[in-house]
Amino acid sequence: MRVAARRQRVRRARARVFRAPGRALRSPAVKPGAPSFAPPAGPADLSEAFVASVAGVVLSGASDIDTFFEDRFHEPFLEWYRSTIDPAQPVDDAVASRFAAFWDRLPTVFGGPIRLLQFLTLQHVFVKEGTADMRPRAERVGSPGHRGIAYLYDAIAGVKASYNRAAGNRTAGSLFSDAEFLDAHGELPLGDVLKQTTDPVWNGDAYPQSSQPTSDDPATTGFVREADFSKFRGRGLIQTTFRENYLHLIHFVRAYEGDHPVIREFTQAWGARPADVVATRSRLDDWKRLFEETDQEIAAHAIRLHNETSGRYLDLGTTAPALNAENQAGSIFFVGKRVNGGTAYGRDLKRRVITTCNALGN
Repeated sequence: MRVAARRQRVRRARARVFRAPGRALRSPAVKPGAPSFAPPAGPADLSEAFVASVAGVVLSGASDIDTFFEDRFHEPFLEWYRSTIDPAQPVDDAVASRFAAFWDRLPTVFGGPIRLLQFLTLQHVFVKEGTADMRPRAERVGSPGHRGIAYLYDAIAGVKASYNRAAGNRTAGSLFSDAEFLDAHGELPLGDVLKQTTDPVWNGDAYPQSSQPTSDDPATTGFVREADFSKFRGRGLIQTTFRENYLHLIHFVRAYEGDHPVIREFTQAWGARPADVVATRSRLDDWKRLFEETDQEIAAHAIRLHNETSGRYLDLGTTAPALNAENQAGSIFFVGKRVNGGTAYGRDLKRRVITTCNALGN
């Protein structure tokens, strides 16, 4: 109701602006099928004057964010972003509701109120991670030459490392003879074929596409899908990946004292077992429920935990030189580097954030 009411207020305000004499009309929203556009070029770095001008903008939740944009542009952030920066930005009521649910949890992620540039930087991470619709979904699978779950398993030059051999993950080969894994998943499809296998391919970085199915359907590859390379795929708004990062969430869930019924369910189910055993025995469906059915609570804590264990990259600097730097804590680039690990990703994140800041007066 709060989101719907806010959107109606904005529509009334927008109508008043369009009728006001002497005011230029903004560009209308891009219609489906219209060609995409790139915002006009501008400075490649933040200016000290711009950074100083927004230093006093303090945000405590989604309402503060939308109010900032409504006061200046007569529309909430998502609609402003769609009309000004990216016509592909989803803006329906479901997206707005998820946006509000997450950003109302910003004290969980950051520990307290944040500045405008912290909001813009993390929101652009979501755009880059394919979660601009604010849905904390799992990583999509399949690409040319790497069908279905082979995409997760394979090392793909210039694209991704093998999740099967990722640091912190256990290989499928080690799990297929693990007593806990077999007890939890041995009866799933392909379990009768692959349990106790000694085939070295399952410790490698190239999925055996010629001999094993690659479908992501649990009715076909259920046993294989529960191995780390698949189960601990990217998930959530920043695509939390790998057993090590999921272990942080397991510790959180086991110690949870909140009141969300889905999280409480797993607190009770997991409490008696060591975290590493929980990781081995947990299922893809467990993680889908935790990320997608907890009103952004697990999604927010996943970001908090990653930030806390990865150099507190969300603690952005407060001066233009600090924000513009590369390979330096406090910079926009550093956020991208910590989230993705790639230099190109960090540079593109910086470019996107500054493009948006240019539309705000940088």
